[in-house]
Amino acid sequence: MQSFQVARPGTASPGADAKARQAPGTAMTPAGGQAAELATVRPEAPTPRVLSLWRAASVLVCLAVAVVTPLALNQNRASLTEVNDAAQQLMRLQLVRGDVLAADADAAGELVAAQTGAEPTDSYLTGLQDAASMLSLASAASVPDQDALSQANEELTGYAVSVARAVEAQDPELMTTASAQLRDEFLPGLDAQIELNQARLSGSIADQRWLGLLAVAPVLVLLLASVAVARRTRRVLNLGLVLALGLSAAMGVVTTQVVTRSADSVGAARQGEVVQATSAVQAYASVTEAKAWEARTLLGTASAAEGEEQYTAAMDAARSALANVPGADGAGMVAHLDAMAGAHAQMVDADDPGQAAAASTAQTSYEALVDWLPDQASTIGTGVYLQLTSHAQIIRAATGGTAAAMLLAAVAAGVGISQPLRRYR
Repeated sequence: MQSFQVARPGTASPGADAKARQAPGTAMTPAGGQAAELATVRPEAPTPRVLSLWRAASVLVCLAVAVVTPLALNQNRASLTEVNDAAQQLMRLQLVRGDVLAADADAAGELVAAQTGAEPTDSYLTGLQDAASMLSLASAASVPDQDALSQANEELTGYAVSVARAVEAQDPELMTTASAQLRDEFLPGLDAQIELNQARLSGSIADQRWLGLLAVAPVLVLLLASVAVARRTRRVLNLGLVLALGLSAAMGVVTTQVVTRSADSVGAARQGEVVQATSAVQAYASVTEAKAWEARTLLGTASAAEGEEQYTAAMDAARSALANVPGADGAGMVAHLDAMAGAHAQMVDADDPGQAAAASTAQTSYEALVDWLPDQASTIGTGVYLQLTSHAQIIRAATGGTAAAMLLAAVAAGVGISQPLRRYR
């Protein structure tokens, strides 16, 4: 007869008690899919550690931009100043060239006038004085050019002595010697310095628009930090991070505008105003060179064929350069150039009864051209100088402003994240 054991209420059966007992040191493990699911879950990084990392990243990126951006802007300002200096020096040297050629043309013209019994006016001295004065300014303005320009000044002095002797003696041969001295000694060295400064102008770099990309870095880091802090603290806004983000965005906008305007100003100067100013000086030099060859033809120190060839080439160069000078047509300079060229044929024809009238017409137009062209070149050059100098001052102000803004952004970001971080420690 079987016997049955009945468990009392509140007690476990022997089998259940055995199953419930576990070996010492072991734990109960969930069975099946629940165990696999729990095994794939990684523990989340502690909030204090996450906030500390974002605080360090935010502060460091703001400090890095606070250092790099002012250095880059200072370099941008230095490049802009270099462009300005090269442009001004280029125009000074080209004005020297034009003034010397004008002096040579005036001296030869005095010898032509003396043959008709006219009194000498020594007008060539004005050109020599202007050239010497501008040469001194150019030497003082550029240390790298000083040695070469000192040599050019000595050569200019030697030419001035030779041309004064020729005018005083009324000797066409001495005038020919003086003109050859100018072409063989003075002009080659001066032209070399003009080319050197043209290369400096072309090689100067003031395009740093990459700074706009650098300015994006703190904005991105601070945005990510704001999201991370909001998720951890359950607060959407962090005033410190909002302030830092606003300062970084403002700094980025200002920096981008400054470097973009700087690049545009340099490009406009190189391709616009500098070209216009140098074209005015080139037209000035070409007109005076044409006048000098006309005088040599009249003096007989150049053959009619050579004189005509050189005169035509110089006038073509003057007309080409004048086309790039703003306001030349409206000021009547194109008409004066045409009048000068039209009177030339009558002037070199000794049998033409209108020679005297043609000479007067040509001289009037010539004087109008050599008065207007240097003034126009100087006006354009002054405009370039003021424009680039003004922008350099803006960059100087922006340099200090961006550094201060990013330092303040670093402080704001650090304080903004430190406040919730203290609550979690």
